[in-house]
Amino acid sequence: MNIDMNQVSAPFPYEACGRFVIVTRIKETSTKSGLLYVPEAAATDENRAVVVKVGPKVEDKLIVPDCEVIIEKYDGRKVVVEDVEYIALPEDEILAVRSA
Repeated sequence: MNIDMNQVSAPFPYEACGRFVIVTRIKETSTKSGLLYVPEAAATDENRAVVVKVGPKVEDKLIVPDCEVIIEKYDGRKVVVEDVEYIALPEDEILAVRSA
């Protein structure tokens, strides 16, 4: 599984407020899985994301920029900035953290 960190670490020109965390979903760079072709629509793991910005009131010190997190597929609010889709969600909607 190859992750293009340049793709998920796109600059976000705003600051997160309060207890909100801004994330972007992880997109796979490979469309082949062994001998199988993986359609581009299936190349996104809907539950994995990378933190882009952290609000000043976020209490969990494990949530920092560039760490990988697990979120529910439909949690948060979609925000599109300069053709890049981000998700703004409260700190308590993050299910798990993998430190950078």
